[in-house]
Amino acid sequence: MIPLKHTVPPRIRPIVTRSLVATNFAVFILQIYLGPRAETLINIFGFIPSRLLHPASYGYSLYEVVVSYARRAAQTRPERIRFGDT
Repeated sequence: MIPLKHTVPPRIRPIVTRSLVATNFAVFILQIYLGPRAETLINIFGFIPSRLLHPASYGYSLYEVVVSYARRAAQTRPERIRFGDT
């Protein structure tokens, strides 16, 4: 059976869980605000499985793909995304 509630109340608040939910909500609202330009945000920061499975079709080697995901997490490209432009 699935428990509906705890019998022992928690001593601390779920801060990490609430912050993850708030962050996901903020990114969702950002993507709605960006409209068609949200795909640029996804291409920069998102994980694209086909890029890992078929790197040659994107012009990469497998090594470049694996290393680039680590580097992309640390880099930002403000010239590609301009907030407020319509």
